[in-house]
Amino acid sequence: MDPPSRRVKLMENIKDFFNSSPYYRHIQMQVQGFTENGCIMTMQVDHQHTNLYGIAHGGAIASIADSACGLSLAVVLKKDEYTLTQHLTISYLKPVGIGLLRAEGRVLKRGRHSAVLEADVYDESGDKVAHAHTIHSIMKRTDAKPGMSIPTANDLKREDKRD
Repeated sequence: MDPPSRRVKLMENIKDFFNSSPYYRHIQMQVQGFTENGCIMTMQVDHQHTNLYGIAHGGAIASIADSACGLSLAVVLKKDEYTLTQHLTISYLKPVGIGLLRAEGRVLKRGRHSAVLEADVYDESGDKVAHAHTIHSIMKRTDAKPGMSIPTANDLKREDKRD
């Protein structure tokens, strides 16, 4: 398989892995795909996501923004690394009702032990409704168990070096 085909397959595997998350299914959030330095996610906002005023709860919007940031690291993590949100700041720019949200996360800077990321969240009409900034800790996986390995884009780079 040529490198572009392998990258597409790897990114599909990562997408499928995270879309199987019980939490993502519960809140109707899905990974749609990856960019060169980020992740695109969607979430269907329904009545269970709204507050008493019929507006999407800020926690639901923060959840998709945080996930879009964290999953953006999938394109730069090593196989033995995982990430945890250390800090999340979000600015809500416009109220959101029921409908589809799209979040576009991107890596701004990846260091050895942390990364700085941001995400923009858009409503169905394409209006930006929130902007988030996160700092994620990058941890070494020391308790890896069979089947627990998360595929990363760096897997592709290691395969390319073997060819």
